[in-house]
Amino acid sequence: MTRSIGLIGCATSNIGSVSHAVEFLGFTPVIIQQEAQIKHCSHLILPGVGSFYSGMQYLANAKLLEPFIKAFHAGTPILGICLGMQLFAQKSDEFGEHIGLNLISNHVKKINQANTTLKLPHVGWNNVIHNEKSLLFKNIPQSVYFYFTHSFAYSNENTSYTTSTTQYHATSIISSIEHENLFGVQFHPEKSQQFGLTLLRNFLTLC
Repeated sequence: MTRSIGLIGCATSNIGSVSHAVEFLGFTPVIIQQEAQIKHCSHLILPGVGSFYSGMQYLANAKLLEPFIKAFHAGTPILGICLGMQLFAQKSDEFGEHIGLNLISNHVKKINQANTTLKLPHVGWNNVIHNEKSLLFKNIPQSVYFYFTHSFAYSNENTSYTTSTTQYHATSIISSIEHENLFGVQFHPEKSQQFGLTLLRNFLTLC
């Protein structure tokens, strides 16, 4: 029997492409719509595109905020992708200040607001350099390209949980984090071909 992988999809999420990737790797994707489904899943993935506020509102309206946090404290491996990783933070400045899940001590801010000539969103393939001790990047070259699409990112004021970074012009961006059973990537592994699938497999085979 294959592992059931819970996908918590925000209204604007890229849940379809993540689901296809999970299935391609030999696991069973389960679209989480209610709390009862979570306990039957070995791992959880929180994908997402769109605004921070809309992501938090989706979790609240679907009554999945508390179950999600409970799953984290119970030790369930959780992966946040793009907006999903951002939602782990304490708060975000996107379209006003909004409170996040507060699982990671960080603040989501617009990429290098001081540089008014910097083109946003940051879209396309970019080089990611990772920490060799990272669990997500096992069997992945230390310098490798992944696909990004975002205008906001974790603040560099706290790099405690940072496992990889990417350089966008002169700006260094936190591109992944790991904290206990919580993992996050700012890029899209489901759109990043071979190494993206390797990263997803590394996550799905944890524990």
